[in-house]
Amino acid sequence: MAVLAVLLLALTASPALRARGQHLTSGALGAIAGWVTPRDDALREAKEARIRAEARAAAVSDADHVVDEASKLSRSFAASGRDVVTARVVAFTPATAAGDARRVQIDAGRDAGLETAQAVVAAGGLVGRVTAVDEHAATVTLITDPASVVGARLEPGGTLARVSGAAPDGVAARAEGSVSLVLVAGGSATKGARVVTAGSPQGRPYPAGLPIGTVTSIDPDRGRLERSATVRPAVDPSSLDVVGVLRPRASR
Repeated sequence: MAVLAVLLLALTASPALRARGQHLTSGALGAIAGWVTPRDDALREAKEARIRAEARAAAVSDADHVVDEASKLSRSFAASGRDVVTARVVAFTPATAAGDARRVQIDAGRDAGLETAQAVVAAGGLVGRVTAVDEHAATVTLITDPASVVGARLEPGGTLARVSGAAPDGVAARAEGSVSLVLVAGGSATKGARVVTAGSPQGRPYPAGLPIGTVTSIDPDRGRLERSATVRPAVDPSSLDVVGVLRPRASR
């Protein structure tokens, strides 16, 4: 600092001294740059190496996560009689009002053998069904979509019902992420009952027995012929990541 102070004073002196001072200042600053730059380079290289290492570790961790989830899906739905095509949720349709569509996009399509009207699951249970397919992507309509209707049964007992993303007439809109259960005439439900798919013809889109959710509350009777209830889905629709599409098993 003392050297720099002297040099700066020299710059305010006579032209000859200023020229001399500029020469000395240039040399001094060059020397200072020479002292600092190698250390800065080393720090920058170390930082870049750390970022690359963290990115590699994150990629490995993510790949392990996908493999683990794919394994869970295969084990969970082995009895469905379907092949499980693993995919990841890569986009969603924003829903700003109660009646808006609830859909997501996954990164598998016709190239993976997907078609419309195939069930989509996560490790915990039913997510929805494929409603549109491109070559490398597909659209999944969630069970929380207002237009979604899934045939269901209650366990234990096997009481028939239907599950929808919309609340029945005369019932307040469900909380975000919940769905409605409407029982067949004369049917009843209890809080905590397990809800599973009743099954579709030829198992399409829904094979029988896929977990849908759990009854959390029973709506007041109010003289309606069909009783209704609120169901908490087995899979949180707000945190979807790795999912499986149940594709008809290939002939062997």
